[in-house]
Amino acid sequence: MNILGFKSLSIVQKIALAGLFTALAAILNKVLAVNYIAAVPFVRISFGGPAVIIFASILLGPLFGALVGGLSDILGYFVFDMSSFPYAPWITLTYVLLGFVSYFIFYLAKKIKSEKAMAITTYTTMSIIFIISSLLIIFSDKLHLFSQEYELNLTFKIALPLGMFALFAVIILFNYFFKKYFKKKNSDSELPFSIYQISFSLFILEIFVMVLFGSLMKSILFGFELFPLIVLFQAMTMFFNIPFTTFIISNIMLITKRYYRTH
Repeated sequence: MNILGFKSLSIVQKIALAGLFTALAAILNKVLAVNYIAAVPFVRISFGGPAVIIFASILLGPLFGALVGGLSDILGYFVFDMSSFPYAPWITLTYVLLGFVSYFIFYLAKKIKSEKAMAITTYTTMSIIFIISSLLIIFSDKLHLFSQEYELNLTFKIALPLGMFALFAVIILFNYFFKKYFKKKNSDSELPFSIYQISFSLFILEIFVMVLFGSLMKSILFGFELFPLIVLFQAMTMFFNIPFTTFIISNIMLITKRYYRTH
């Protein structure tokens, strides 16, 4: 059995599923995503790619998760990428790490029974990130990117923090209301993770893999002088990624509920 409660899969089943997850993650990361925004080309907003890699890890194990993460980025670049940027293996390392450590983060989160402790840790840390990011935006008059200078007008200084606050509120409301929906759909058998465990796991993955490690890897490509700025923008996209990825993964679990081990 794995941490999802599935019966052990054969190596052939794992390879087949890994291939499916790799193709799906590549499409979601490159085709159905926002890539290479003109002013901030290091920002990527994916509509489900990381969720597929994470689910592959907790279903198939860390090694297959790392394989799916790495191969999906390579496939995405060489088949779907339309940018002029050269292939950067260190970017691929971010997705390899995401696929590898997701299994262990979710395994540890499953051992934590206190939803209050997970919620307090997540909300407190994200509140600090929101305050710091907002202050940096509000008290900065100019943004320096790739030898170009961008003026930060009053509208931008107001709109961006408000947008981040709205997404932060979405995380809190989503966890509260979707938890009720989760329980309603889960009347006949227990699912392997609660909404808070999923959200908390994704929070840990976002902070350490995407914001810190991912920003460092992107700095190799775009320049280490941009590292603080890349961290800032990665932290801001986290406010979108956590509720969206929580929604995707929890619904995958609901759809596949019939295959879980009953207690």
